[in-house]
Amino acid sequence: MKKKYIRFTALIFMLMSLGSCFYDEESPVGLESAAYLENKSEHGIVVCWNYCFSYYIPDLIARTDTLLPAQYYSSSFEEELDSAAYYNPLLFIVEPGDKSYVECIEYDPLDRLFADLPHDTLSVFVLHADTVRQYSWERICADNNIVVRYDLSKNDVLSFKNHIVPFPPTEAMRDMKMWPPYEEVRKRYEK
Repeated sequence: MKKKYIRFTALIFMLMSLGSCFYDEESPVGLESAAYLENKSEHGIVVCWNYCFSYYIPDLIARTDTLLPAQYYSSSFEEELDSAAYYNPLLFIVEPGDKSYVECIEYDPLDRLFADLPHDTLSVFVLHADTVRQYSWERICADNNIVVRYDLSKNDVLSFKNHIVPFPPTEAMRDMKMWPPYEEVRKRYEK
């Protein structure tokens, strides 16, 4: 019990100190979307933006920059959600035609986002909604059960109109870093 309290207290202090990707009511600057992922598939997906506090809070640290974080978290800072909801991937299913987004402070949000990354790469994990419905987050992480992971540079994100990255990947993404490779992901989604 004491260990959980210490971790929770540490989490609060870390969130307060990181400031740049977090909303401050007294600041004249709010949040703005830095990048989007649009679901152009025929099924729901869950998007995990691996950025900001996942790298700094020990319980949420991604084991490497190519694996899912130890705990899911939402990139949304919507006020109506309680704190437990941010860790429930079932609440963040992106239906076909909808978008997921990552927010940062409103002046130059994309620059701020990439400045806050511990590496120069924004990893975006896409999971099938059915996988999230069927398995625990721990199981999904252990099996690395993702549809695709995009490893995007700032130039990659800038190459898309309005910073909207498509899923499934398009021909324009053929040479961008992703796992599994582009050809394998496209085969799953050919009509």
